[in-house]
Amino acid sequence: MKICILGGGNGAFAAAAHLGREGHQIRIFSPFIEELDSIIKKGGIILKGCMGEDFIKGIKVFEQLDLAVKDVDMVMVIVPASFHAYYARLLASLLEEGQILFLNPGHTGGALEVAQVLKSQGLKAKITLVETNTLTYITRKTGDGEVTIFSIENYLIFSSLPACETSVASQKIKELYPGLNPADSVLETSMSNFNAIMHPPPMILNAACIERTRGDFYFYSQGTTPAVGAVMEALDKERMAILKAMNLNPVSFIDLFYKAGATTEDAYKSGSYYRIVKESPPDAMIKAPNSLKHRFLEEDICCGLVPMAAFGNLYNIDTPIMDSLITLASIINGKNYIEEGLNLKKLGLADMSPNQVYQYVKRGQVN
Repeated sequence: MKICILGGGNGAFAAAAHLGREGHQIRIFSPFIEELDSIIKKGGIILKGCMGEDFIKGIKVFEQLDLAVKDVDMVMVIVPASFHAYYARLLASLLEEGQILFLNPGHTGGALEVAQVLKSQGLKAKITLVETNTLTYITRKTGDGEVTIFSIENYLIFSSLPACETSVASQKIKELYPGLNPADSVLETSMSNFNAIMHPPPMILNAACIERTRGDFYFYSQGTTPAVGAVMEALDKERMAILKAMNLNPVSFIDLFYKAGATTEDAYKSGSYYRIVKESPPDAMIKAPNSLKHRFLEEDICCGLVPMAAFGNLYNIDTPIMDSLITLASIINGKNYIEEGLNLKKLGLADMSPNQVYQYVKRGQVN
């Protein structure tokens, strides 16, 4: 396939290297061209990690977005969720008939937000909009022009918006990531965003350590303690209660994380939220963020817990843990994340009933 990857961070480099290695024709674009300088300078990306070591050539860097997305089969957006609306505004006049716009990942409500922005910007082309529940890689840039993929996530879920179009994209999505499985709708992918469960509790409960050391500790293996695990578990129970109210299968964070291949069988069998994160081999050597304004807090609150709590309110589910974490994060960073985050208005769902939301995500229309 001809694939245009939008982004210049860890995930974008991982996807470019992985999919380029698999023989796909890869283009890459970032508005911050300096993020891609190493690809231009070296002529490719150094790939390390679970796929072995390789040097991936043939990745074409584009400086103009219109040329980057022209005549490709798929536009894959791998950026912080706070940039989804920005890219949607740019892409609305550039996307072409039949293209797949793939949010990898959508986080919570990504496809819903992007659909609203594309509509407001007058998108004319008939495209297929797809999202996954989390990034298809555990990965980090580990050097100049070098990316290490610790794990390619298996058994993640994806859906189109509306869900009736998922089958249109399924063959191409599974060609890239065979372990992905179709979800009921973007409600299921949104509510299966496990980063929203595993990042805000350790960020907030390790706030003093992050500020004191500027992130000089291993975030998952050292920053996860029994107390952190207890908060994750309580938070996850609220998420599953919302899924149940949506008449969707309430799969636990523990099950999602284990099925994605991110933890050990012993940790999984223990049923401990503390152990399942602390004993995650792919995450073991990932350092903590050096600031509390990192995406693990800002993104996973704004584009994780805020829309989850909004869904909770819509479906009459109390979310005191979510609400508390949103409030604490707002105080820590001096922001109003309820207003800044993906509330129902930004998702295009304001004034809809639960039944109308279901009709919209399944068929793209509300009776």
